[in-house]
Amino acid sequence: MKIFYPLLCYYPSEAGGPANTIYWLTKALGKNGFNPIILSTYYGLKNESREKDWYSKYNIQAKFISGSIFSFLTIKQLRKIKNTNIIHFSSLFFKPTLFYIILSIIWRKKIVLSPRGELYLSALNRKSVKKKIYIKVIRLFQKKIHFHSTNPVETLQIKQNFPKAGSLIEIPNYIQIPGKQSVEIKNQLLFLGRINPLKNIDLLIKAFGKLPSEIALNFKLKIAGEALLEYEQQYLKYLRSLIKDLQLDNNIEFIGGVYGNQKEKLLAESYCLVLPSKSENFGNVVIEALCQGTPAIVTKNAPWEIIEKKKAGYWIKPEIENITLALKKIIKLNPTEYENFRNNAFNLAISDFDIEKNIHKWINCYNNV
Repeated sequence: MKIFYPLLCYYPSEAGGPANTIYWLTKALGKNGFNPIILSTYYGLKNESREKDWYSKYNIQAKFISGSIFSFLTIKQLRKIKNTNIIHFSSLFFKPTLFYIILSIIWRKKIVLSPRGELYLSALNRKSVKKKIYIKVIRLFQKKIHFHSTNPVETLQIKQNFPKAGSLIEIPNYIQIPGKQSVEIKNQLLFLGRINPLKNIDLLIKAFGKLPSEIALNFKLKIAGEALLEYEQQYLKYLRSLIKDLQLDNNIEFIGGVYGNQKEKLLAESYCLVLPSKSENFGNVVIEALCQGTPAIVTKNAPWEIIEKKKAGYWIKPEIENITLALKKIIKLNPTEYENFRNNAFNLAISDFDIEKNIHKWINCYNNV
């Protein structure tokens, strides 16, 4: 079966969670006899000539092109739709999506669409007029579209926006489990992700500033990630100013983007990960932390109730006081309790989020479509 994925970014890009999520998915599909076909922009790639030889090992055809809408509408690229069984979109608002949906319907191709957090109010509020128009137009074709969500909240959002959808399936993100790093755990708290207002990093900084002095003197907060877009760069300037105003310059450090083994080492050596997002349809970085045995503190705007149930972290309201309290609780665990948290985190990742153990769910999904 041939499945075509038109994308903004794809591995080895680190510009967003879907770049890795879709790579792990397509790699596992390729091992199971499927033919994934990738058409992605160069977004997030440091070197624009990065067509990697390893894709063919997993039965993946990958092509990187410029990000213009016209580069997606050449005859050569449109043939990819005609010669495929299913087209799987990972964004409602990606420029080629609407054009490709119309062509897919004309050519009677099956359509799967994963909004990946785009229907959260915090995401819809940005460029809201344009997004409302997109949603209204896509509603015209909703009976022909099979939607995919990653969590119950997103499932409800899809039902509200597309009540006559062809079908709807809920499958969480899965990960290719990396090797667990053997490193010394440091007294450092970690945020890892895009430097974006949706990530609520300012709340984390303010919460860190309210920690008792005996904790603040012994722990540092590292903020890892890049501000790629102009409004993200403005947010970064605000965060730096906030740190200076709170006199936390010696306690908080921006370390830029970290990738590959460096990222896994950073996660493994951190005391805990904190993800204070305003909205998060999933949060791949949480799984990546769990894979290293690192507990996580996640706000209830992300679907991570399970980390609290499994005693692998805390799931809290996105408020300064709650973040401060959760930080104090995890730091004050005795050594045995903390070690149990780390073991629980690793076991949760292995049991619930391994793509190899769960690829059958996607195979069934595509076969049913």
